[in-house]
Amino acid sequence: MISLGKICKERDVEFNIEGNPFSEPADPFQGYVNLVNACQPDQATLVPDLPNQITSDHGWESGDHDDNLINVIKNLNSLCKNTSISLFVDNLKNNNTNLDSIDYALKVGANTIEIHTGEFAKLIDLNDLTINTKLEELIYGAKDKDLMVNAGHDLNLINLPHLVSIGGVNEVSIGHAIVVDALNYGFEDTIKRYIEVIKG
Repeated sequence: MISLGKICKERDVEFNIEGNPFSEPADPFQGYVNLVNACQPDQATLVPDLPNQITSDHGWESGDHDDNLINVIKNLNSLCKNTSISLFVDNLKNNNTNLDSIDYALKVGANTIEIHTGEFAKLIDLNDLTINTKLEELIYGAKDKDLMVNAGHDLNLINLPHLVSIGGVNEVSIGHAIVVDALNYGFEDTIKRYIEVIKG
């Protein structure tokens, strides 16, 4: 990870480290906070994943961890002055727009949210476009409170245009779909396709 961070800095490419901020050192892993401090990334995305999770399946909600999360973010801000702290949040709560996530991000000291778009992707697959209005409400509600907005999870060439049409998202995190698409189109052509979608 540290080597990858150096390569990104040499090439002037944004570097984001995503992980659970409470992850403690376990050889050879040096712990999330220590890793972020060592790499000084452009962005640190905090996710509430368990150590054995393959991928994120939910965002942060208020709970017993709140004070610890506030302290971790304060510590990261102190250690990494140029690192944006992003909080992974769900876009729906009880089938309604999860506007609570905006206030929660502000409460714990994050300056960015990354919206978990798993439910968005599922509903777009079902041709249920009502999710677009709910997502738009969350995106612009966050921006109205001066939070940066990112999005990620299950985004691909089919559903990404819907997100782009809503607007307001600063960046997207796409991993699995790019790898799968690269098997079909080749890596270079895949990247070009995603760039074209993002450009709108």
